[in-house]
Amino acid sequence: MPGLWEDDIWDELLAYVEERRVIPIVGRDLIQVEVDGQHILLEQYVAQQLAGKFKLPYHDVSTITLNDVVCQLLKSRRREAVYVAIRDIMQQKQFATPRPLQQLAEIHHFDLFVSTTFD
Repeated sequence: MPGLWEDDIWDELLAYVEERRVIPIVGRDLIQVEVDGQHILLEQYVAQQLAGKFKLPYHDVSTITLNDVVCQLLKSRRREAVYVAIRDIMQQKQFATPRPLQQLAEIHHFDLFVSTTFD
């Protein structure tokens, strides 16, 4: 759509931000972490670790999603066991806050963030 984000629209958006009327929604793509020198989505990392922990038979762990793994596990395990396993995975590794999240947090006019991710 050409012309959708013209200068006047940007001016309105910035005015709404100043008035604290904008709530950023953060999705999974913003939460990338570094593991062994490679950048990976945090959700993908947890999915891979969880699949490995429970020895799930995935041929290509690079394409599985956390939702896939959790749905598979819930067929044979209690929900609480899955929660504890995810908590353990998250506690085993310390990740730096992704730079895009740091930059977003530096905008003082945002008092609240909504996350669509599991964490």
